[in-house]
Amino acid sequence: MNEISTDYIICGICMLLEPITVMIVAGLIWRLQPKYMTEFAYKSKLAKKSPESWAFAQIYFGKTTFFTHVVILVLSAGVSVAGILLRLEENVFVWTVTGAAILQTFGILVNILNTEHKLKKFFRSK
Repeated sequence: MNEISTDYIICGICMLLEPITVMIVAGLIWRLQPKYMTEFAYKSKLAKKSPESWAFAQIYFGKTTFFTHVVILVLSAGVSVAGILLRLEENVFVWTVTGAAILQTFGILVNILNTEHKLKKFFRSK
């Protein structure tokens, strides 16, 4: 492979869309703190328990998800640029992109589990 394929560049750009989108949504949840029980928010049974638990869940989930995805964005950008500049073989590039996509999904799941753990710790007995 002598020239950089446009497919690699498109794939690299697409890999950045998920962390950027999640950062925007998480930043809005964190900074705007949606009113109690609105559609655009972090919702769970424990988060809905009281206005205090709702506010805590919005701030905590939004903040941790935002900063987690800043790191994921940097890693995804690094993987994209490295794959393109090193001109990785197609199979290697595909597996690298797949690994980054799994990391992106894992980042959201970890933040959901962590937020639920904190909600149980602080609001279960109230």
